[in-house]
Amino acid sequence: ELAGAAEKICEVLKEQGKTLLFSTKDYGLADRISTHILLLKRGTAAYAGKAEEFRTKWDRLILTIRGCDTKHFEEIFRQAAPEYEYRLGDGAVEVLDRSSCETDFTTFYRITADNRLMPDLIERNRPNIGNAVEAAIRSDDI
Repeated sequence: ELAGAAEKICEVLKEQGKTLLFSTKDYGLADRISTHILLLKRGTAAYAGKAEEFRTKWDRLILTIRGCDTKHFEEIFRQAAPEYEYRLGDGAVEVLDRSSCETDFTTFYRITADNRLMPDLIERNRPNIGNAVEAAIRSDDI
């Protein structure tokens, strides 16, 4: 309920051309209502700018593959598509793009089919603030 109320308030203020500054760790809410963000790291402004540019620069997670033998999948993907970065998560393999190029998702579907791999889910990631914040905080570049 609170998130819904905050979204409505932000919509009204946005229509009026006004600015609202708020602090949150609810990255889903931030994704839905923010046009600009300020990221603080150790009390210092690490990023200030458009939310879309922040997502694009920092969220490199493109696919999550769930319900599989993660180590086996990672080995196969790493061998077949070494230009990507792979991270083992909680029962999942996460695929990260090392470049800012457009990803050809059919590559991963082909590798899965060619190797007769049967994951429960292959999920494409829509860039979001939560993933971007996690990546930025882990980085020494910000």
